[in-house]
Amino acid sequence: MLDQLAVVIPVYNEAERLQNLLAQLRRFSFGEVIVVDGGSTDSYENLIEGERVVHARKGRGNQLRVGVEAAKGDWIWMLHADVMLSNEVVPQLESKLSQAGWGRCDIKIRDKHFLFLCIARLMNVRSSITSICTGDQGIFVHRELLNEIGGMPDQPLMEDIELSRRLKRLQKPIRIKAKVIVSGRKWLREGIVRTILRMWCFRIAYWVGVSPFKLESWYYRDQ
Repeated sequence: MLDQLAVVIPVYNEAERLQNLLAQLRRFSFGEVIVVDGGSTDSYENLIEGERVVHARKGRGNQLRVGVEAAKGDWIWMLHADVMLSNEVVPQLESKLSQAGWGRCDIKIRDKHFLFLCIARLMNVRSSITSICTGDQGIFVHRELLNEIGGMPDQPLMEDIELSRRLKRLQKPIRIKAKVIVSGRKWLREGIVRTILRMWCFRIAYWVGVSPFKLESWYYRDQ
């Protein structure tokens, strides 16, 4: 079934992290691996072997949309470039591909800080309760369902939240309990509590109707 799955990875100057992820993905026979470049200047092209590269305007939401539209497989798996895969993730994912659906993986944060264990557990539980999944969790979806909701949301920010919103109206997400292992670098760089509060402020603003384009201008103004 993995030959029916396209892995889509948006990147922007993430060559070192991308190298680690690609090395893991090459152990499996995916239908295709698509790297969606948002204008990188770090010579990531030197890492590419059998993967496809497509180009898009910078912005994870837009890059994912372009990558998904370029993909040919029945299934799409969206991964961030800085994730690592536990040994059990791909086998567990493959076992869920027999019928159309969508879902996500549990996460673990690999950097050492006592708060990260709590953050990861709360994210996993939250997604199980709300059926709202985030890009860090490695969202996967069958093309049939994606077509039914009109494809990837065409928005620069909160695309993972909007995608989950639309998909959960069709069916509950599948939970892969094996972990994708994400980096805590953003939390450590910007401050763990500050990052959590900032993320929730953006989500609440989106839920009450603030445009994702307005949120994008606020988000990158603070970068």
